[in-house]
Amino acid sequence: MYLYFKDPHTSKTKKGLIGAALLYFIMPFDVVSDLIPVLGLVDDGIAIAIVWSMVEKELRQYAQQLDSDIIDITSEVEIIEEEK
Repeated sequence: MYLYFKDPHTSKTKKGLIGAALLYFIMPFDVVSDLIPVLGLVDDGIAIAIVWSMVEKELRQYAQQLDSDIIDITSEVEIIEEEK
């Protein structure tokens, strides 16, 4: 998600959603205060889950794109045995 957020091709709307969810998670004052045990974290988790569901498809596509951009050079490497 970090790489997706930092990518210049990611829309400002998606960056805003991700940033808002992360800010909501770290801010101590939100709908249910984080000072209330368990419930304070549950509303943070719900906010993150909502944003995740909104960007999940694009995150999966982005991850596949990153995987396909990795170049496999193992076939290009020649192993040279050192003479003793």
